[in-house]
Amino acid sequence: MEDQKIHIIALKNYDKCKNFYLKGKHQQELLGNSINNPTKI
Repeated sequence: MEDQKIHIIALKNYDKCKNFYLKGKHQQELLGNSINNPTKI
């Protein structure tokens, strides 16, 4: 039972980290686009 609880917490944290990473990546792409094409924004 304890192992299962730890596993669920790990999964939740993984999702949070993944979303954070993807959001950061997306912002970097936007930044890159605005540097390459300043007229877009």
